[in-house]
Amino acid sequence: MNKLTILLLTVILVVTGINSTQARTFKPVKEAIAKNAKSDSLNWSVEFLNKLVNSGGEWYFTDYSYKRPIKGVLDYAENNPIDTVIVDIHKLLSDKKIVYLVDRRPQDIKDLKSVNGYISENETQKRVEKLQKQITDSLTNINIPVPSVIIDYETSKAPFVPAGNPMVLMNQKKNELPVLFRSILFEHLDANKYRPEMGGIPLDSVRAGIFNACRKSYNDSVSIKWREMAISNYRNQFIADYTKSKINDLNKRIEKRNSKILAEFNDKVVDNVNDSLKHALKYLTINAEADSTLLKLYNLSGEKTSLWTANRDMKPIRMYLKNAQNDSLSVILINQGKAGLKLIIDDGVVFSRLSGAQKHEITFKTIEPEQKLQKITLKTPEPLPWTLFGNGSLGFTQTSLTNWAKGGESSLAMLILGKYNANYSKDKIKWENSGEVRYGGNEIKSKGFEKNDDKLEFQSNFGYSAFDKWFYSAEADFTQRDRCRCRDLPEYLVLRGFHRDGYPYRRQSLRAQRH
Repeated sequence: MNKLTILLLTVILVVTGINSTQARTFKPVKEAIAKNAKSDSLNWSVEFLNKLVNSGGEWYFTDYSYKRPIKGVLDYAENNPIDTVIVDIHKLLSDKKIVYLVDRRPQDIKDLKSVNGYISENETQKRVEKLQKQITDSLTNINIPVPSVIIDYETSKAPFVPAGNPMVLMNQKKNELPVLFRSILFEHLDANKYRPEMGGIPLDSVRAGIFNACRKSYNDSVSIKWREMAISNYRNQFIADYTKSKINDLNKRIEKRNSKILAEFNDKVVDNVNDSLKHALKYLTINAEADSTLLKLYNLSGEKTSLWTANRDMKPIRMYLKNAQNDSLSVILINQGKAGLKLIIDDGVVFSRLSGAQKHEITFKTIEPEQKLQKITLKTPEPLPWTLFGNGSLGFTQTSLTNWAKGGESSLAMLILGKYNANYSKDKIKWENSGEVRYGGNEIKSKGFEKNDDKLEFQSNFGYSAFDKWFYSAEADFTQRDRCRCRDLPEYLVLRGFHRDGYPYRRQSLRAQRH
């Protein structure tokens, strides 16, 4: 075989080109490309195509079949390569921490008719109307007691004829009398042939008697009428309030029931949708992985060999490599996935005239650090062994009563509260301390100041870790607080001051624990 020189392998990738037409009302394409080419032609192209494809009907394709390839190249430019997408999908499907890929809130369900047991707004309205009728029918013949205070208040607003001298009321204050009463009075006076203009003592006494009789009859009738109005209004208001309360209770029960039904229904649907989504993604991923790519290989003589690569088994093909002397070398091309290719030389080929190519070696000089540099020692600050924290409060409560019908006195209450903790932890020692102070009282004018809360408490726990698996601890408690109220004891038996009627309590313990 003649001398073989450098073997050349040229891989040509096919790039899809898209011809676009110029729109009449858009800026000329050549000017736009020239303006945006310096910045980012790809972003400009994506933006330009999005305006056309998503114009909302303003622009349309002269043939619907044009849209699919244009939309495809647009999606390719906007999204990640298919191989990257497949890897991301595999991660999503294999991640056990991901429970749901998609989710939905129960209140976002649109087709409520498909939910079994859900009560719609129309059904709710029917139930409300039925409940209103039941309440009205049940309360129609029931005696609803009306408080006398309400009856007295409503009847007090009735237009009664005031008490007073009948002659003064008929003459000087005639216009202040109720219109209906004046009409009744004049009818009785006409029936007895007595007019207010007629004078004379005997006639005045007769007119006064007629006036008093009409006033009593009128006031009694007005009182009865206003009483019946007060009872009727109170009854109607009572029924309305009772009906409103029952309707609110019904709506709350329906809302609670619907929320529970929607939540259970939505959980089942979300599970099914996510399962279907995962199955769909698996099928689409398998389809994407089965996609193939066409490679075109050329040797030095210009002879072309085409090969399809894919993520599946493909049939191997043979290619002949050429050098400058037109020597041939048979090479077998084997598919190694969509982005891989294996080249194998035929068996029995012997290389006898190969010579090594000239190599250029590069030596890198090692530079030692300067002696002036100082070593820096990293120091980690140790945490403080003591931890101190606490809180306190001072509260006042005042109650003021003035002319209170049910009785009672004004009072002033006070409560002082303080809590503090001091903990120590270092090496094998652990010491925890806590204390609490409470003092409260109530002052009433008739009884003076009285204590109603009194507490002093201290707790301490000391621990030591020894022998690897043993922990020894000792604790002590001290408590002193109220046990009784001494307001009923004689004065000479009561000790004034802090903890005058309290009791002390102390506790100590020692324990060992294996850990």
